[in-house]
Amino acid sequence: MLKDCSQIDINQFAKTYFGGTAKNKIDQAINWLQRLGDYNLNNNDVLRYTNASREMEPIVYCDCKGTWWTGRYVGAIFFDGISLDIAPRFPFSFFVDNFPINNFIPIDTKKSIKQEKSMEGTVLELMLAIQWVNLLVNASKHALPVVQKKKTHIKSAIVGRLDVRATLKQRVVDGSKVVSTSFSKDINNPITQVIVLAYYEIQKWFPSHDVMHWMPEVTAARLQKMIDATPRRTKAPNHQEIKSAKLMPIAREYRSVARLSKDVLNRKNLSEHQSHSTNKTMLIDVAELWEAYVFNVLKQVTPENLNVKNGTSASQNYLLKSEEKTLGKLIPDYLILDRNKSQNDDDALIVADAKYKRIGDAPWMSPKRDDLYQMSAYLNNFTHANSGFLFYPKWDDDLSEIVKQNPWQFNNGKELSFIQLPINLDDAITFLNKNAITPSTHTQN
Repeated sequence: MLKDCSQIDINQFAKTYFGGTAKNKIDQAINWLQRLGDYNLNNNDVLRYTNASREMEPIVYCDCKGTWWTGRYVGAIFFDGISLDIAPRFPFSFFVDNFPINNFIPIDTKKSIKQEKSMEGTVLELMLAIQWVNLLVNASKHALPVVQKKKTHIKSAIVGRLDVRATLKQRVVDGSKVVSTSFSKDINNPITQVIVLAYYEIQKWFPSHDVMHWMPEVTAARLQKMIDATPRRTKAPNHQEIKSAKLMPIAREYRSVARLSKDVLNRKNLSEHQSHSTNKTMLIDVAELWEAYVFNVLKQVTPENLNVKNGTSASQNYLLKSEEKTLGKLIPDYLILDRNKSQNDDDALIVADAKYKRIGDAPWMSPKRDDLYQMSAYLNNFTHANSGFLFYPKWDDDLSEIVKQNPWQFNNGKELSFIQLPINLDDAITFLNKNAITPSTHTQN
């Protein structure tokens, strides 16, 4: 099983996905990896949960020695006829505990994980459930998924609007009757049905939780009305029935929920083969998750006299300036400022970055020269900052020799410390409380 930021065993990869380890199979595997490495990810390929802009990196890549590696993404890929999963190096509990699902979905790791399922399968189900809930929240802001139904009445009295042409024909048969039409709003329709059935399916994935509690009250209330209107033994509508349902204009956003709901019911979550003409990915950027996790830890351990905030695009620090233009905007992941003084970013006392890398693990071993140059530029431009920190995951009990030598000093006297942060929140908080981040304390014991 592939894992993020890990070496790919070409022989095993060729055997698993191309049917053998003969030279032609190895060549096919390498050729496929090269094409996947050249694939340009876009925002639709990666499930984003922050507004921060982030440069996309290759899903896989080859180092200078010819060794293939996975990048920083986990999830599922269907590319050029091959379907594969990339599992996380982190424990799955880290994902569940720290995934900021629109800030309103509380998931208890111990209750949510179904142990009999494979780790990567649960990750994919979680991603699919998150996407489904987010689409439903967006669609349900203003209305229920009602359709207009036209009903024809042949009676002695007009119901709704008179149908003149039909009435003239009716008069030939029965002169006492008129034909009229009325329109009603019907919530029990193919769109509602497929959404409700998808909800039941997602609920099976997390049997210890009420998925309804993952949603804002308005969304949960509207979903409950949809459930009440849908008979329990309703069969899943087919594609044509869903397509022909005429939603009211205000409810059109439900179509995207219906499409994803159909995927949920059909289990088309990328672990199954799709059309060979379709390339599709559903990925999480672990580096983005790590950045959010570090920020959460820092907020809980920063002393009361200091304030930690995300780096902001409002910063006016640039690497280069000419008379008319600027180049190379400097935006650290985190800035720490004195609460009793100016909160202008330029007055930051400490600058820090989160690095989803592992010290001593080639080819993504740290510290990278680029990262050192980056921190040097930050400390040079944030003139009040004398301390910088780089936060790496602490994958195991080994403490890097680089970390043991903290703090490191630049020629101008400013300091840089490398921190291996535990990936359990409580452990990370305990660790940083013992090693307080202040301008005068930089060592890691």
